[in-house]
Amino acid sequence: MTKTTQSTHDPSSRAQSLVLIWPGTLGHPSEWEMNEEHMFSLVTSFLETVGEHDGNIVVIESRWWQFQEGYMRYLIDQKLVECAAKGYAARKVLDIEDDDEVQEFDEVIEWRGFGGQRPDLIFREEEALWLSLQPILNKSDVLIAGGWRDVEYPQNSPIDNAVRKILAHCTDVNVSLSKAILEH
Repeated sequence: MTKTTQSTHDPSSRAQSLVLIWPGTLGHPSEWEMNEEHMFSLVTSFLETVGEHDGNIVVIESRWWQFQEGYMRYLIDQKLVECAAKGYAARKVLDIEDDDEVQEFDEVIEWRGFGGQRPDLIFREEEALWLSLQPILNKSDVLIAGGWRDVEYPQNSPIDNAVRKILAHCTDVNVSLSKAILEH
């Protein structure tokens, strides 16, 4: 099994970390009242961001993971393998944002983390999730990409929440947002 905690690269240099937030929310223009051309452009930008990344990678999936397009899941999983093979930290976790709602789905049983079925990578408490990612993200330049950012109500946005949580849990981090973010 591949170790998915700390990067094995030189600790004196700043790590590059890519955090993908809820990628399963991408690729469904009707869901977001978006024209297909704009969604295609967004998904293309997202896939380029993932494909070009060389460093630590964290994928935070949500209950939307099962709606993720197959090609996108394949590319993300391949990038996890590639980064881990190069000695970078690679982790895929499931964020259960509404525990009551999850009881209606089989998603927790079917979901597979990086390295197979990993119940330790399924988080019902947000604080535990972000504490688990602190060793990967601290002392790095973090680029966030993925699904959705509510520009009108940022307090409800998974992207803005990720920024707040990373800054709260990591003492030495730079966070930036990719152009590959679904905004509405």
